[in-house]
Amino acid sequence: MTILSEQYKTIASIYDELNADAIDQLSVNLISFMEELKFTPSTVLDLGCGSGRLLRNLQTTIPYCAGCDLSPEMISEARKLSPRINKIECSSMLDLKPDRCFELIICTNDAINYLKPIEWNVLFEKIKQWLHPGGYFYFDFTTNLDIRTVWPHYRDYLEGNGWFCCKINEYDIDQKAGIERQVWFVKQGKDYVRFEEQHTLYGPTLHEIEIFSKNAGLFIKHIIDPISFRKADPENLLRVGMFITTA
Repeated sequence: MTILSEQYKTIASIYDELNADAIDQLSVNLISFMEELKFTPSTVLDLGCGSGRLLRNLQTTIPYCAGCDLSPEMISEARKLSPRINKIECSSMLDLKPDRCFELIICTNDAINYLKPIEWNVLFEKIKQWLHPGGYFYFDFTTNLDIRTVWPHYRDYLEGNGWFCCKINEYDIDQKAGIERQVWFVKQGKDYVRFEEQHTLYGPTLHEIEIFSKNAGLFIKHIIDPISFRKADPENLLRVGMFITTA
């Protein structure tokens, strides 16, 4: 067995299998919610687009789709699986330099939790620059409540075609962050390759997001349960979805 240190190098090829159902349901919910808002964007930017599956689904209703991801392997998969997406870049969301404004910007699957608290302010300022007036920024995130109370006891086991994964979560009180350790076994030829990933996620409070938004000149419009896409009391949610706008 070999231990690989490069995150996502191997799992990029199985990302769709791992997340397909959740992403497809998110697509349906997102499109339905925008219809309720009578909001019909013609452009969308996906921050942390992974293999591009969400953008592929949104292409049925949004003519211009663009995305970025920090992982070169994910971008390679996205370009292979999503040749009709207008623009896909290998970049972090903070380093991205879009050449246009967007009516809809999305950041899903808790990708925003990978930013440190000080970086949230930076991102929100960039969102204000990138977002077309009257447009929406939709993002979902794991809350501080979830990371403090649920993560210390969370264990999970996932299995698919030629792979399995064990997840162990912890709470780092000094960093005020969740630590997710993943141990993967992926079949290559006759053997299984073993490798580990460790991710650090920061869970903001709702008050902090209100401050980030206000500082950037953005406004929280809708707060929802990111699974059902129904409006809910954010104080009781472990994960939250938000629609933020410029006005």
